[in-house]
Amino acid sequence: AKKIQKAILPSNELMKICLPFSYVFYRPRDIVSGDFYWVHTIGEKVLVACADSTGHGVPGAIVSMIGNNGLDTCVNEYGLIKPAQILDALNKYVEETFDKSNDTVNDGMDIALCLFDFEKNEVEYSGANIPLYMVKGNELMVTKADKQPIGRYEYRKPFTNHTLNLKDVENIYMCSDGIQDQFGGAKGKKFKIRRLKRLLVELSQNQINKQKGMLSETFLDWKENEEQVDDVCFIGINVKN
Repeated sequence: AKKIQKAILPSNELMKICLPFSYVFYRPRDIVSGDFYWVHTIGEKVLVACADSTGHGVPGAIVSMIGNNGLDTCVNEYGLIKPAQILDALNKYVEETFDKSNDTVNDGMDIALCLFDFEKNEVEYSGANIPLYMVKGNELMVTKADKQPIGRYEYRKPFTNHTLNLKDVENIYMCSDGIQDQFGGAKGKKFKIRRLKRLLVELSQNQINKQKGMLSETFLDWKENEEQVDDVCFIGINVKN
């Protein structure tokens, strides 16, 4: 199962071709993961996603496969490019997949999806419960996600498409909630979002090739002897180069 999942995730080589100045910190809680990342090129533009499926282990991994296939279908078969349109279509795809069952399946995923246009120096973003973080100097800017998942949800609205200028932006980050929910530290408490935001600004002061090691060290030092509580998927992209 681990081999199959690894084969479906983008390889390091593909990530480097699509986004040369980037890295992925990917750490499943169990052997297989409910978190996944995805990348796709459309001409000179690059689509990249960071997603967190319901659950972890085998159930999470199965949902992640559906999400991965759904993204491929939305782009390759439906010909969609705009992140919000892709998420609307992905939601329909996931709901229809689970509707085939006689049992009610409420599983789904949270996701951040970006379309980079480096010629225009812009990024389009749409998110289901996963925000987008951009760092300029010492300033962290957060673009909030829509508060709804991909999957069955009562108060469904179309996803919002944000177009953001990359002028003066150095680094962009997307991540599942695996780091902020991790227990650890001296008092065995959660890492929390406040500490994560500080960490993002700190990471951004360093070269992109050093950031993954720093992130890994921070996470493992915090976790120390505690059990890992959730899957971790973190994408860092330097847009200055």
